[in-house]
Amino acid sequence: MVEAGGRVGGCIGLALGDPAELKKLYLDARLRGSGLGRKLISLVEETARASGAQRIELWSDTRFKTAHAVYERCGYRKTGRTRDLHDLSNSTEFHFEKGL
Repeated sequence: MVEAGGRVGGCIGLALGDPAELKKLYLDARLRGSGLGRKLISLVEETARASGAQRIELWSDTRFKTAHAVYERCGYRKTGRTRDLHDLSNSTEFHFEKGL
Protein backbone atom coordinates (compact mmCIF):
# COMPACT_ATOMS: atom_id res chain seq x y z
CA MET A 1 0.00 0.00 0.00
CA VAL A 2 1.30 3.45 -0.90
CA GLU A 3 -0.01 6.61 0.72
CA ALA A 4 -0.16 9.93 -1.08
CA GLY A 5 -0.92 12.95 1.09
CA GLY A 6 -2.40 10.76 3.82
CA ARG A 7 -4.53 8.81 1.34
CA VAL A 8 -3.98 5.35 -0.07
CA GLY A 9 -2.56 5.82 -3.57
CA GLY A 10 -2.06 2.21 -4.59
CA CYS A 11 -1.79 -1.38 -3.53
CA ILE A 12 -0.50 -4.67 -4.86
CA GLY A 13 -0.49 -8.25 -3.65
CA LEU A 14 1.64 -11.33 -4.13
CA ALA A 15 0.85 -15.00 -3.63
CA LEU A 16 4.14 -16.85 -3.15
CA GLY A 17 4.75 -20.14 -4.92
CA ASP A 18 6.16 -21.22 -8.25
CA PRO A 19 4.72 -19.69 -10.18
CA ALA A 20 4.14 -16.72 -7.92
CA GLU A 21 1.03 -14.69 -8.63
CA LEU A 22 0.83 -10.91 -8.82
CA LYS A 23 -2.56 -9.97 -7.39
CA LYS A 24 -4.69 -6.86 -7.09
CA LEU A 25 -2.67 -4.00 -8.54
CA TYR A 26 -4.75 -0.87 -8.02
CA LEU A 27 -3.73 2.78 -8.33
CA ASP A 28 -5.58 5.97 -7.59
CA ALA A 29 -6.53 7.40 -11.00
CA ARG A 30 -4.50 10.54 -10.26
CA LEU A 31 -1.32 8.46 -9.92
CA ARG A 32 -1.71 6.42 -13.10
CA GLY A 33 1.05 7.14 -15.58
CA SER A 34 3.44 8.24 -12.82
CA GLY A 35 5.56 5.07 -12.86
CA LEU A 36 4.19 3.91 -9.51
CA GLY A 37 2.54 0.82 -11.03
CA ARG A 38 5.83 -0.30 -12.58
CA LYS A 39 7.63 0.25 -9.27
CA LEU A 40 5.06 -1.87 -7.41
CA ILE A 41 5.31 -4.61 -10.05
CA SER A 42 9.11 -4.57 -9.72
CA LEU A 43 8.87 -4.86 -5.93
CA VAL A 44 6.57 -7.89 -6.22
CA GLU A 45 8.87 -9.51 -8.78
CA GLU A 46 11.94 -8.99 -6.58
CA THR A 47 10.12 -10.53 -3.62
CA ALA A 48 8.94 -13.50 -5.71
CA ARG A 49 12.43 -14.05 -7.09
CA ALA A 50 13.96 -13.89 -3.59
CA SER A 51 11.48 -16.55 -2.45
CA GLY A 52 12.71 -18.90 -5.18
CA ALA A 53 10.00 -18.44 -7.80
CA GLN A 54 11.15 -18.81 -11.40
CA ARG A 55 7.90 -17.58 -12.96
CA ILE A 56 5.21 -15.08 -12.07
CA GLU A 57 1.67 -14.91 -13.41
CA LEU A 58 -1.37 -12.68 -13.16
CA TRP A 59 -4.97 -12.45 -14.30
CA SER A 60 -6.40 -9.18 -15.58
CA ASP A 61 -9.93 -8.21 -16.63
CA THR A 62 -10.20 -8.09 -20.42
CA ARG A 63 -11.53 -4.51 -20.16
CA PHE A 64 -8.33 -3.13 -18.54
CA LYS A 65 -6.45 -2.36 -21.76
CA THR A 66 -4.18 0.27 -20.18
CA ALA A 67 -3.13 -2.21 -17.48
CA HIS A 68 -2.41 -4.83 -20.15
CA ALA A 69 -0.06 -2.38 -21.89
CA VAL A 70 1.77 -1.75 -18.58
CA TYR A 71 2.13 -5.48 -17.93
CA GLU A 72 3.43 -6.07 -21.45
CA ARG A 73 5.98 -3.22 -21.09
CA CYS A 74 7.13 -4.96 -17.90
CA GLY A 75 7.74 -8.19 -19.82
CA TYR A 76 4.51 -10.11 -19.22
CA ARG A 77 2.99 -12.01 -22.12
CA LYS A 78 -0.57 -13.23 -22.63
CA THR A 79 -0.73 -17.02 -22.59
CA GLY A 80 -4.00 -17.29 -24.51
CA ARG A 81 -5.83 -18.59 -21.44
CA THR A 82 -8.95 -16.82 -20.18
CA ARG A 83 -11.33 -17.40 -17.31
CA ASP A 84 -14.87 -16.27 -16.69
CA LEU A 85 -15.57 -15.08 -13.14
CA HIS A 86 -19.36 -15.47 -13.27
CA ASP A 87 -19.74 -12.28 -11.25
CA LEU A 88 -22.22 -9.40 -11.44
CA SER A 89 -20.05 -7.60 -14.01
CA ASN A 90 -19.81 -10.72 -16.20
CA SER A 91 -16.00 -10.42 -16.04
CA THR A 92 -13.57 -12.38 -18.16
CA GLU A 93 -9.84 -12.27 -17.43
CA PHE A 94 -6.71 -12.77 -19.53
CA HIS A 95 -3.81 -14.79 -18.15
CA PHE A 96 -0.29 -13.28 -18.30
CA GLU A 97 3.05 -14.76 -17.27
CA LYS A 98 6.72 -13.84 -17.07
CA GLY A 99 9.96 -15.64 -16.31
CA LEU A 100 11.92 -14.26 -13.36
